[in-house]
Amino acid sequence: DRHEVAEAFRDANYWMLIPAVAMAVVSLLTRTARWRTLFHPLQPPAGELFGILMVGYTVTAVLPLRLGDLARIYLIGQLRGISKVRAAATVIVERVLDVSTVILIMALLIPFVPVPSEAQVAMAIGVAVVSIVGLSIGVSWVRRDAILRRLARRAGSSHGRVWSRVEELSGSAIDGFSVLGSPRATGLAAGYSIATWLTGGVTMWAMLRAFGLPSTVTAALFILAMSALSMVIPSSPGFVGVYHAVLVEALVSVYDAPRGPAVSFAILTHLVMFLPPVIFGVAYLIKEHRIWDELLRWGRSEHTSDDQPVSPPEQLPG
Repeated sequence: DRHEVAEAFRDANYWMLIPAVAMAVVSLLTRTARWRTLFHPLQPPAGELFGILMVGYTVTAVLPLRLGDLARIYLIGQLRGISKVRAAATVIVERVLDVSTVILIMALLIPFVPVPSEAQVAMAIGVAVVSIVGLSIGVSWVRRDAILRRLARRAGSSHGRVWSRVEELSGSAIDGFSVLGSPRATGLAAGYSIATWLTGGVTMWAMLRAFGLPSTVTAALFILAMSALSMVIPSSPGFVGVYHAVLVEALVSVYDAPRGPAVSFAILTHLVMFLPPVIFGVAYLIKEHRIWDELLRWGRSEHTSDDQPVSPPEQLPG
């Protein structure tokens, strides 16, 4: 009902946007800190990583299929001379950490929230996927030398050029999991993940309060988890439609919320979550012309090299 939606917007407490937006920005900072930690022992500049991450969000907001992740992998490779395969490995670890944190939140909420069967099925699938991917990452890191020795032997036999390339790419990918070699860096990455999702929970709590919807801690965390599930599968630009539908149905089916305020909440929450990184991303593109040039080059190129930067790589400390 459009009138019900408009009334909900009219009656909303917009003062709650202040903590909501503030926590949304803090979550972007913790995501940047986590991504930098995942490059251990390399230390790319935090400011540059923040800008590239925001550009990635901007690309995701305007293009389908979550292409922002590919954009930031390309950009960090071009600008810092870091293997794109290694950068992609850090993004995979990011996803594992995010899904693991959401699953943990959902598991803690089960005694307090009537989690829909669809969400429970998604959680079970998530556990299976994270377990398989996490185990593969762990084994590849622990058995790194043995894996590369076997590939090197293959490279010395028939089709050596192909296997040499496989060995090179595999080494770069495993290097992307090097955070596992440092308990401190691993703990930091996990801590940043928890901080990221907790700040997201505060944002959800503030937005629920703004529209007079159930705003308990468990409700905020549940809606946050549902929003995360809506973004697991790459879909429309900025997840428009999918994101809104999941949040509305979660509020209506679990908390018997009126559909009008639920729709208003979903629309404004989507803007709070996606608009700040887009603003930062556009500002960074305006400030750093080389980022814009590289982004255009990436968009024009049909095939890009996996590991070779356009300009000489800059040496990173560590």
